[in-house]
Amino acid sequence: MILNSLKIQRNACWLLRLAAFCFTLLSCQNSLAETNPEPVFELTHTWGGVPTSVIKIYPDGKVHFHRNKTDFGSESEDRYAQMTAEQLNELVDVFLSLPFDASKKLERAKESVSVPWRVFIAYKDKFINITIQDSIFFQFFEKKMSKYSNLKQLLCGENNQDECGTNVSNIPDDLQGLRKYMEP
Repeated sequence: MILNSLKIQRNACWLLRLAAFCFTLLSCQNSLAETNPEPVFELTHTWGGVPTSVIKIYPDGKVHFHRNKTDFGSESEDRYAQMTAEQLNELVDVFLSLPFDASKKLERAKESVSVPWRVFIAYKDKFINITIQDSIFFQFFEKKMSKYSNLKQLLCGENNQDECGTNVSNIPDDLQGLRKYMEP
């Protein structure tokens, strides 16, 4: 009988240790999930279906630019920047105010142009998850980002800062102008 009670005590100790280990493991997973949040924005440029560069903007304002090595001369690189909360909120407002209906109207015209590159903007928050493929929106959004002095170096890299972000498509600076620009 004493032997049985010792086995029960030993099993109870193992169960307690197992429960403590599981609790510790679960709490560590939660803290890891909080330190590695999903990006609010992900701007991806692809060539032939392969991502060539990605800009990720996180909820705390951290910005990570990653470029993959390509066959046409680009070396792999990573650059980082920090946005203010006001800048991030402005980008969210701009994105959610984009004239998505105008993009839909131009969809057929855009599909008729055969180019090997594609650009995507992904936006995520607690309730919304939107991914769009629209080169006009992408250029407009990138242009908005380049107006922040703390992001210019990230977007331009080693390029001449004066020529960086040159508006070759003459895309307007404001949403109203963008709507007019996109009218068929």
